[in-house]
Amino acid sequence: MKTIFGLFWCLIVFSSWEILAEPKKNLSLKDIFHPEEKLDFYGVTEEISWLKESKFYVVFCNERQVWLKIDAVSGSSSPVYSQEKIEKAFSLLLPDKARAIAEQGEIFSWNPFYTAFVIEHDSDLYYYSIESNKAVQLTKDGESKTEISFSPDGKCIAFVVKNDLYLMDVNTLEKTRITQDGNEKIYNGILDWVYQEEIFGRGNFRGYWWSSDSQKIAFLKLDCSQVKTFTLVDDVPFEQTKEILSYPKAGTPNPKVQLGIFHRNPKTTVWADTSTYGEKEDLLLVDVSWNRQGDMLLAQWQNREQTWLDFSLVDISQGKIQTLFRETTPAWVNFHGSPFWLQDNSFFYLSERDGWKHIYQYLPEEKKSIQITSGDWEIREFYGAKESSQKLYFSSTQANTTQEHIYECSWQTKQIKQLSQKPGTHNARFSKDYSLFLDYASDVFGPTQIDLYEQDGKRVRSVYQNHPSGLKIRKLKMPHFLQVEARDRFVMEAMVLYPDNFNPQKKYPVLFHIYGGPQTPKVKNQWGRNTYLWHQMLAQKGYIVFIMDNRLASGKGAISAWKSYKNLGKQEMEDLEDGVAWLKALPYVNPQRIALWGWSFGGYLTCYALTHSKNFKAGIAVAPVTDWRNYDTVYTERYMSLPEKNPSGYDASSVLKKAQDLHGQLLLIHGITDDNVHFQNSVQFAYALQEAGKQFQLMAYPRSRHGISHPKLNYHLFSLMTEFLKKNL
Repeated sequence: MKTIFGLFWCLIVFSSWEILAEPKKNLSLKDIFHPEEKLDFYGVTEEISWLKESKFYVVFCNERQVWLKIDAVSGSSSPVYSQEKIEKAFSLLLPDKARAIAEQGEIFSWNPFYTAFVIEHDSDLYYYSIESNKAVQLTKDGESKTEISFSPDGKCIAFVVKNDLYLMDVNTLEKTRITQDGNEKIYNGILDWVYQEEIFGRGNFRGYWWSSDSQKIAFLKLDCSQVKTFTLVDDVPFEQTKEILSYPKAGTPNPKVQLGIFHRNPKTTVWADTSTYGEKEDLLLVDVSWNRQGDMLLAQWQNREQTWLDFSLVDISQGKIQTLFRETTPAWVNFHGSPFWLQDNSFFYLSERDGWKHIYQYLPEEKKSIQITSGDWEIREFYGAKESSQKLYFSSTQANTTQEHIYECSWQTKQIKQLSQKPGTHNARFSKDYSLFLDYASDVFGPTQIDLYEQDGKRVRSVYQNHPSGLKIRKLKMPHFLQVEARDRFVMEAMVLYPDNFNPQKKYPVLFHIYGGPQTPKVKNQWGRNTYLWHQMLAQKGYIVFIMDNRLASGKGAISAWKSYKNLGKQEMEDLEDGVAWLKALPYVNPQRIALWGWSFGGYLTCYALTHSKNFKAGIAVAPVTDWRNYDTVYTERYMSLPEKNPSGYDASSVLKKAQDLHGQLLLIHGITDDNVHFQNSVQFAYALQEAGKQFQLMAYPRSRHGISHPKLNYHLFSLMTEFLKKNL
């Protein structure tokens, strides 16, 4: 075991002296979770958008309820628009609603220049131009519109109605219906559940992409007619209500995907020809991107089991596909979003071909890729490139696995320079010309602060100092960052919170928190969510709180995760047991009083551990997968392959088949309308435990999704968990 001191001790001395200087009270459940009485521990982090004018950005001001244009260097601001003018313009169309619309700036859909916006009212769209100070009603059909966006030149908008994609010229008001066959099973320009959840990102349902010249739109067509449905039930009202959604479980049919390219002049749609893959190939389309000129389209295709990834050009006039190269690994292949195009049509992209996520450049003339960054560390986010200086910008773990810093790299010399310096987690928002960037930084002692820097890392000014009131009156414990060696000497990152008035001569109970899912580390020098504050509260109450990233979750390269391929649970259990062994070797740990808890994948590992080990006195599993046959195709088959190809792996990873081996007290928690990890998982496990004669506790939350986010229910949840630990640990 190694203890990381150095920078963290400096952080404690210099960053948190105010927190420790005055007497403050310990945290309580009410402070963190109570719907009305909770304290503010987060402040308000401003979401900033850079304008094409490199020295300006826009931000929504909550106090004034208006968008502001900010001079980045000086900080001087001016309103983007006049609420009074907007109200006057809309009074000619909607006299009773004009003021309300003018005050709804936060939901305006802006053009790229922040000179005009679209707003939906009573299921119709209205357009307002700041320059002309005129409001225009765009649609009069009363049909709900979704996924509204402007073309890059700001002259057109696209939107989806009843799963069909439309385009409208905001000047001529000409409306074009791009697709005709949208229905409950056919999605055009909009994503189904599994494509938004597992491929394009939770909450992102947009399935179309404007070309940079605004003359074309690439879009997805998803045929879900063969996808099985899943029913979510709400029993709270007297009349039971049902929500039926398409949800492909492992081994069942996926949506059939097509890629269309709509040309505005002449109006025609070209479909990508995937026949070269063969009719039996069940393809996934995981990314679509246009080059800078808008005349080349790159699509990333994967096979169903995600063992390869093709980067392919699509002929936008005929639909033929030309594969540039194929990515493979010894296990699964992760996709990493869109490439960054240069003017010469070369592009940068992320790859894990050597086991670590790094930046590569594809050179079209040479028809080959070259590696730009390398080493036993990971790129976290690629921000882009400045062609004039031949510099790349990204965040990575090069300096420290538990921190993320911002870097600059020459793609010619491959020399790397660290731009952020303070210990913690940094995320950058670069100006359009990459001459400036905003650094969103946090650490374990406080939430996100925003500072402005020049491209070389020179600090310009503080943009947002975030000092929420809760931190001024409540104590925080000092986290200790550690490293634990597994039996094969793999180094696992860990973090410990020690109790108040810690006495190494005493014996303490331990709450072991785990997530453990693929390449999702939780041990970070970063401000956490409510769970982090709950852990702080428990430490103040006398528990040791121990958080550890097993190798699958470590973020130490895909190479460290591949050992779990087709056999989720086994390697994770070994790593958990090695973590427990390290804990039990400590003289101040009570080896008979160790509990495990986790949510989602962490809930799965908690159930797995309590049915495969006798190391834990108790466990709390929130929203767990209990058999991977219950979960969706894209996520599950990436790591487990198809059930028909890997039946023994699915059987071995299932906790249902080990219910009779439950050891320790189990609290099982689930949201009844969880559309991600269905309540069915906990019902199946509960039934298996009952059949095996095993006692356990179950709490089900009505009308709750995967996050159980309803304020009153969330307060109830953490109150329940706290009381469970008090009684059972």
